[in-house]
Order: sequence, then C-alpha cells, then structure tokens
Amino acid sequence: MPPKNSHVTFQDIADYTHFSKTTISRYFNAPQTLTPASRQRIEEALEALHYRGGSKVGRMLANGQTELIGILTPQFFFPFYSHLINDILDTFRDNHYKFIVFTCNGDEAVEQRAIAELTAYRVEGLLVLSHTLPSRKLADLKLPVVTIERENEYTCSVDSNNYSGAVSAAEKLLADGCEVLVHINSTEHPQAPGMKRIQGFQDTCRQHGVLARLFLHEYPQDFALTRARVEEVLAQVEAEFPDKKVGFFVSNDTFAQLLVNRLVREGRQIPAEFEVIGFDDSPVAQQTVVPVTAVRQNIRMMASTAMHLLERQIAAYRCGKDATPLQHAVIEPALIIRESTLPS
Repeated sequence: MPPKNSHVTFQDIADYTHFSKTTISRYFNAPQTLTPASRQRIEEALEALHYRGGSKVGRMLANGQTELIGILTPQFFFPFYSHLINDILDTFRDNHYKFIVFTCNGDEAVEQRAIAELTAYRVEGLLVLSHTLPSRKLADLKLPVVTIERENEYTCSVDSNNYSGAVSAAEKLLADGCEVLVHINSTEHPQAPGMKRIQGFQDTCRQHGVLARLFLHEYPQDFALTRARVEEVLAQVEAEFPDKKVGFFVSNDTFAQLLVNRLVREGRQIPAEFEVIGFDDSPVAQQTVVPVTAVRQNIRMMASTAMHLLERQIAAYRCGKDATPLQHAVIEPALIIRESTLPS
C-alpha cells in the first residue's frame, strides 16, 4: 500500500479494489454507470489509500452533488454587497456548501458568461444580488435561485422591509423638527425592492403635509464622480431652502458619508441645521466624521434566510422536482440613532 500522503494513482486504486483502471476512471467520470456496491468499494479504497481529497471528490461525482453555490453580485462599490457576501460565506460553518463569486458590474454579457461558467462547474444553486437579468430569465435556468434585494417576480427572494425602513427614517427627521425632507436615491427598476424606500418616504411626507424633494439619478461606481453628484444635490437644496432645517434621507451609507463630509467642510451645523440618515448601517456609517444615523439592514439574517430558501430548493431538485413554490422573505430593519440626528 502507498504510504500516507503519497501520490495515489488509478493503478493503486485498481490494485486495492481488484477493479480495472477503466472501472476506476468510470467512477470519476461517469459514476452512474457503476453499481452502488462498486462505488462504495472504491470510496472505501480512497479512504484507505489516503487519496488527497479523493473520497470527497469521489462522493460528489458519484452522487452528482457538487456542493457548490454561485453568487452574482453587481459590484463592491457599496459596502452592503461585501458585507452580505461575507455573511453568506460564513454560513460554511453551519453547512457544507462552498461558493464561487462573480462581479458583473451591470454588464449583461458578463453576467451571461458568469452563469455559463458556473453551470460548467455544476453549481447546485445561485444567489443573485445583481440587477442585470430579469427574474424570468433566471427562472428559465431550471436551477435553484434566490435573489436578494432586486426584482423577484419569478424567483424566491430575500429583501429588507424597505418601506418600513424609509418610514422610520422620515418620521425621525420630522420628529426632530426638520422643515424640508430630501431623499437621494439612484434610479431603480420599477419592481426593485429599493423603490419602496422612495414610496415609504413620499407617503410619510404626504401624511404629515411636509415639503419633500426627491433627487433620483444614475450614480457611477466612481467615488469622485459620485461625490460631485451628491455635492450638486446639496448645493441645489441649500440654494432653494436657505432658511429651513433640512433632513436628508439617503439610500445608502456611502452617499450619507459624502453628504456629511461636505456639510462639515462648509461649516454647517449637524444636527442643528441639517440632519442625515443613511441606509444599510455598514461600518461607513460609524466611520464618518459625524457618525450617521442609519436604517440597519439585518444582513446576517438576510444571508441565513437566503441560504435556507436555497437549500430547500436544492433538496427538491435532488428529489427530481423542477421547482418549489415561490417564497419571498422580508426582513425587518431597525433605525440606529447616532450624532447626525438629534438624540431620541
């Protein structure tokens, strides 16, 4: 028998099992052509011969379960995506899945190539954060899919309660005496969950009869260009409402940080003249020169819920079912108060 950790060949496995090398090759390349007893005998040989990773690879190939999950994310410009993926990867501690991550940067061709690559790796499911492909196309892949914070009509999904988060932010600004409320957001797909932040903000302002302004733009994934766009919005608001206390609710902590830093450089008083509330509660919110009040998404709960929904689909596919009933999980956020607003 070869010593432990030596290079084990197909011939070594064949000698141990008394099978031919052709049979050993079939085990790794076409396991379905062997009887369960033969596969079991080869797996025992891989264990006994200390084949490096052999028993694990053998089991995966033999039962068709690669234990691989593909993740498609738009980018890492906004910290939300990196923190969400970090928490998804942490679920490895509680299950046996491994992950392959692709960033697609809003490019449909890149996303299609990424899916083709993941399919070639025989991933057992997809977690999709990117917004490029519609959920109908994702459903047509005939593969377990869970989408996170994006349009989800035809896929299982996990989202924050964006509406209630926006309401809590707007109500806090109103309670602190803000006379004008401003919401900064990017343009969204009409069915994207993020649109509910806009809706919650508008409904709250309308119910309280307060003056509200929306600034919806495409924001490049470039720090300097995004800063310039945010500063343009601030200049417009300052010119339009020079004598009013303004409350800003912005769609992410990156925008909130840029806004707060500009106000501080101008010598404006936070929270006396301006209040700022972000969304996500990533570390950026605490690292700003004036720590930012933020709507905290429960990212760890979102990650674990997404994996739970995906595992249920994978289990169904392994039993020969093509699909499971659609489930749309909504996770409640919480408003975290810091120095960019008045104390509660």
